Amino acid sequence: MSVPSVINKMSPYACNGATVNFAFTFPIFAQADLQVWLTDSDGVETKLILTTHYYITATNNDYANGGTVTTEATYAEGNTITLIRVLALTQGIDYQPNDDFPANTHERGLDRLTMIAQQLEETIDRNLTVPITDEVTSLEIPNKATRTSKFLAFNAEGVPIAAETLVDVPVTDYMKTVLDDEDAAAARTTLGIIAANIPIVDAGTRFTAAEVEAVLQEIVGAGRTTETVKDNADAILENLSLNILTKDADYTISDTDKNPVILVTTGAADKTITWPTAADNVKNVITVMKTDDGAGKVINDGEGAETIDGFATIENLQQGDFIKAVSDGTKWLRLNPLSWHKFSDPPTGRKATKATWATADDFGQGLEVTFSEVPAGAKAVRSLVEQATTPSWVYWRKSGDTNIANSPADSEYSHALMKAEDGVVLAVLWLSSDYKVQFTITNTSTDLYVGYPTEYLI
Repeated sequence: MSVPSVINKMSPYACNGATVNFAFTFPIFAQADLQVWLTDSDGVETKLILTTHYYITATNNDYANGGTVTTEATYAEGNTITLIRVLALTQGIDYQPNDDFPANTHERGLDRLTMIAQQLEETIDRNLTVPITDEVTSLEIPNKATRTSKFLAFNAEGVPIAAETLVDVPVTDYMKTVLDDEDAAAARTTLGIIAANIPIVDAGTRFTAAEVEAVLQEIVGAGRTTETVKDNADAILENLSLNILTKDADYTISDTDKNPVILVTTGAADKTITWPTAADNVKNVITVMKTDDGAGKVINDGEGAETIDGFATIENLQQGDFIKAVSDGTKWLRLNPLSWHKFSDPPTGRKATKATWATADDFGQGLEVTFSEVPAGAKAVRSLVEQATTPSWVYWRKSGDTNIANSPADSEYSHALMKAEDGVVLAVLWLSSDYKVQFTITNTSTDLYVGYPTEYLI
């Protein structure tokens, strides 16, 4: 035969838990010339034994054409099978004097030598080599006595040496000061890092700024306690947790109260919570809640002339009432939805009659009602509106609006409230920022009554 291919190894065949047949295409002289290796998912190699773990059949009954390895067992996914030709490095041909030239035997010997050469080349290819142009002529390592318990290294000429310690390994002078350290603590000292004393805590644990700063000091190193470290500690706290504050007296929220949830117990007396300026609290979210059923109100008051959601003050009147707002850098914007609340006690002083009619050029003959006892920041009230004497059409608007006329045309946005045949309605009346509503009627001789509101929207 001849050896037309340089291949002497088939690898790797991936196992799948079912396949048992693995083909090889290179020639062999005998079954013993083929080795079968199993590699598991951890990289551990095992040489399988012929007739115990596998058997071999020749292709077309001739091993010169290759053949098939059939394993006795199936191997799970993650394992691989490698087939490799490995010949004994022997020569068994013996020519006899004066005999005819044995051409087939001679060719078989040449084939065997070629296969051994391929076998050696495959082994050499898996070894470290130097480039052809490398000036080093020998990579001989030191003898056993010299290299025992040493590190393999290369000197400045690229020749192998046995290094006593890592300091003997060619590195920069700075790294030598690290490599000679006995433990991690010493290495951190050399590198200027004092760490590892970082606590492991349960989820939800809240640190103080000082505790976070201490951890950051451990990370960045001794002697590096700076304002930057403290700022980082504050920033971490701001983004990790809410700042829950409990108050039972007037309180002014400071610029350092980041994302506070302020729980206020009022008792019988009002408590004022003064908010900081929006400009100094960009993206800061403030929540203020009344937590008790006392008669006192929580009065949320903007700093100076500033407003909260457009109001000079917003009140939390009942237990559970709260306001949540965020600063956009110029003003406080409400985040929680509006909701209706009943008055805990019937309000007084808001019933009005025709006796308070007023005349204004941009409004016509009308009645203006000020709801002075609704909580500050209320958007609307529910109230009975009743007309008597000579019923007529009734229209309303928030005080200051201009889109209403004494007798509005069909095309106008009229805010119509009652028709002439309506005697009384339960109306939702939206309030101006100073809590006023204005009414007008088509027949000024009628009497109009605005009843006590039963609920407010805040």
